[in-house]
Amino acid sequence: MVRTGRCVLATAGALTLVQFVLMFFFSVGGVPALKLLGLVLWLISLIFGWAPIVTLRRAGHVRAGKSYIHTEDLVDTGVYGIIRHPQYVALPLVNAGLALISQHWLVVVVGVPACVLACVQIGRADQEGITKFGDEYLDYMKRVPRSNFVLGVVRAMQRGRARTNAV
Repeated sequence: MVRTGRCVLATAGALTLVQFVLMFFFSVGGVPALKLLGLVLWLISLIFGWAPIVTLRRAGHVRAGKSYIHTEDLVDTGVYGIIRHPQYVALPLVNAGLALISQHWLVVVVGVPACVLACVQIGRADQEGITKFGDEYLDYMKRVPRSNFVLGVVRAMQRGRARTNAV
């Protein structure tokens, strides 16, 4: 399953790279408000793409010399307290952002399969989490949304208020 996941992510990444390059060739005109929305989505994707590296290194007990993805503990703080799979969510956000910035059909067509592949990988990542962390991950799944970061922010704020009221 891990090897298939890497292939899926490599394909999605390659499509995103193609989409990025195409955006520079096919990004003339368009609706300015959509371009702005695309930029906002792209910026959010940067947060979801990079924050996990810091969060997992700090809270995941990664052994020296290992990649940040090789955590020994389930991390449910930081960006992982908002959504379970921030880096996988970052990819569709990048794809949507690039499509909106460009507003060209070819950029959209290349981005759609990358989005689909990233979404497929999110489901696989949950299965890997259950295998690795068991019931602890099942509880985490109940508390933190898979990919809906708006709901995740709302829930995180509610948990924060509940802690404040308990004190």
